[in-house]
Amino acid sequence: MTTELTYLALATTFTGLLWMPYILNRITVGKGVLHEIGYPDEPTKLSPWAARLKRAHENAVENLVVFAPLVLIAHAVGVSTHATVLAAIIYLWARIAHAASYTFAIPWVRTIAFTVGWGSQMVFAWALLGFASVYLGAARRALDLTLAKMPTRTSVALTRSMAHHPEVQHNVAAMRMAYDAGEALLERTASDWATGVAHEDWPVRIVGARQVVINGAFDIVDRAMDLSGGAAVFKTNRLEQIFRDVRMGRFHPGNTLLAHELIGKLCLGVDPDNPQRWG
Repeated sequence: MTTELTYLALATTFTGLLWMPYILNRITVGKGVLHEIGYPDEPTKLSPWAARLKRAHENAVENLVVFAPLVLIAHAVGVSTHATVLAAIIYLWARIAHAASYTFAIPWVRTIAFTVGWGSQMVFAWALLGFASVYLGAARRALDLTLAKMPTRTSVALTRSMAHHPEVQHNVAAMRMAYDAGEALLERTASDWATGVAHEDWPVRIVGARQVVINGAFDIVDRAMDLSGGAAVFKTNRLEQIFRDVRMGRFHPGNTLLAHELIGKLCLGVDPDNPQRWG
């Protein structure tokens, strides 16, 4: 089991045990077990510390609902970095600090612990979607370089610049449409996640957005290389550097060797962990 899954299990176990102290407090200050397991008209009022712990437990559950899917999606697509490992460890300790500081009414610590735990969640979100935004930004740079180069590039077969060549125009149009589509998809996916939209198919949306954006970015840069000509192969050329960078997107976990299988299985209702892939 990976480190991220281990700490998710620990965080889930910790959250699952938080109810015990304040329930014991209710039994202790109330009229006993028989009274508390019933449905009294006037429920026993918890001690102040127990009431705070109950609120901390509710907050822990609300955050686990966000943290757990992120960790599981990252594991499903094979995303595991030093950052995600550290984030998983920090998340557990941040939630412990949050519960303790909330229970004992320690000022500032509760807020800081909550913020640190939220930051740990965002590390996983960045690992799943942030890579795509990096490659989309590189594609935008390649598009800008192409748009600046074509009006000044000439050919012995043309009397005007390459900007007037129909195929150049066709490729530039395809690059721009691919960029706009990728930007819109990435922005919508990130916005829905940030605002807490409850999509039932979040794994499909996240993996799919990453795949579409990274492949689109690669296509944009590949076209830019074609339009630039032989100069683009030299290491001193910015396009050569960008091409090497976006090529890495297809190496990162969650690439086409896994993404299509995972998305297809989830859409068809097939268990993603089923090792049999045909027959």
